[in-house]
Amino acid sequence: MKLPTFALLYFLLVFAFGFVFGIARALLLEPRVGAAGAKLIETPIMITTTYLVAGKLVRRFTPCPRKALFSGLLALAFLLIAEFAFVLQVRGIPFGDYYESRSPLSLSVYAMSLVAFALMPYAIQRKVSRDS
Repeated sequence: MKLPTFALLYFLLVFAFGFVFGIARALLLEPRVGAAGAKLIETPIMITTTYLVAGKLVRRFTPCPRKALFSGLLALAFLLIAEFAFVLQVRGIPFGDYYESRSPLSLSVYAMSLVAFALMPYAIQRKVSRDS
């Protein structure tokens, strides 16, 4: 599988789950624990989703380490474009308001989850290579 195809598939699968879960988070969690608390609850679920999706794709398509790394980075670019071009438009939130609405803790956790998303295919590919 070519690198852009792998990256797009990885992005689309994780984004689709995140989109659905984001709706549930907004409707069910935010009224109970607030926006920051809901995002902190969402993060381990999304990292687990990222791990499962990346694992399935890496095991199925077995990219080389370099391709796995660049696929994750390209998928991150797709994710950021989608997040800032699509999600913010749907929610009607300007980027500045979106950024300022996040607590320093939730913003840090979000940044770390983006790094995990970008590096997950590479990390799993290295683990799969060692195990075989």
